[in-house]
Amino acid sequence: MKRMVLTAAVLAAALFLTACRSLPRTNSPAEPTQAAHEAQETAAPEETVPETHESAPQRMADLPPGETVRVFDESGVLGQKALEAHNAYLCDLAARRLIECGVCITDSLDGASPEHYAAERYRAQFGAGTSGFLILINNDTGHDVIHTEGACSLCLTQSVRQTAVMQASPLLVEGKYDEALTVLEPVGEHVPEHVYDRAGLLSGEETQALLDMASWQQSACDVLLLVTLPEAEAQASGQTQGTDADGEEETEAPEHDGTDAPEEEASDAPEAPAEPEAPADAQEALGAYAQETAERLGSQTLLVFDVQHEHCVIVGEAPEDLQSAVWRIWREEGAYNACTAYYEAMQGEGGDT
Repeated sequence: MKRMVLTAAVLAAALFLTACRSLPRTNSPAEPTQAAHEAQETAAPEETVPETHESAPQRMADLPPGETVRVFDESGVLGQKALEAHNAYLCDLAARRLIECGVCITDSLDGASPEHYAAERYRAQFGAGTSGFLILINNDTGHDVIHTEGACSLCLTQSVRQTAVMQASPLLVEGKYDEALTVLEPVGEHVPEHVYDRAGLLSGEETQALLDMASWQQSACDVLLLVTLPEAEAQASGQTQGTDADGEEETEAPEHDGTDAPEEEASDAPEAPAEPEAPADAQEALGAYAQETAERLGSQTLLVFDVQHEHCVIVGEAPEDLQSAVWRIWREEGAYNACTAYYEAMQGEGGDT
């Protein structure tokens, strides 16, 4: 009988703890005493709420230069200093890991599920086809999620995300949003440096093998795989759906006409690997982007793949013929073997000096 009573007590305690985590949260900054003294002036704080809602729906690209906003506190639970500190951290994380990342704190999901709301919010802020994550602090139903997209899904596994959410949950129940974000935001540190696969061409094992090769280098030799340049991500996602309006796509349309049938004889000839005939402006843009990215990352040598245009470029100190050799290996044997050849060549070039 005592065992039955003890078991019932344990179950009741467990249910109580579970219920506590799903209780409505305290939507106030972490200064309860000051909030209590200002309880009679509730009209003033309420006037600031619409301002956060008005700014939240903006896309990142629509924001004024120098005002990159990654933390959207629609509930008004963070103080100004905390808001600026978390925003600065996420901006730094995005620059170091070449990802998109953000936080959304909201009191209403508009009837959507947390996962669907987070996914739609991420794409609205950062666009489709990007790689990154969005932390959703859900004050509507209490179910918080960390939504990932692109190659980040391989690094930020479900286990990593669930652990972070579980650790932050008690803090959120107590209304300690500032502290909770310091637990949630560092999940982005699981995204590796040096090998930036933003095109999803590498498996987890291949990425780790390349990271090991990168660690052998005394100088910073990095790899970046892109679907296309960031400015053209939206167009790239449209092309995968066959709804392009680009000039290049339109010039290919006549090849499907019956009058062009004789040209098919040329395709019967053996195809020898050659440098891709990407538009000159695309090559120049890729080279400029690679140089800018290498400087931002502090890379001594950076290999960048543009999958859409089937072009690659190496900036920095590298053997003269390495770029063309890497491109041929990429087209014949895949991205992993191309990256391996790059690291092996750089190691022989004096990577351990």
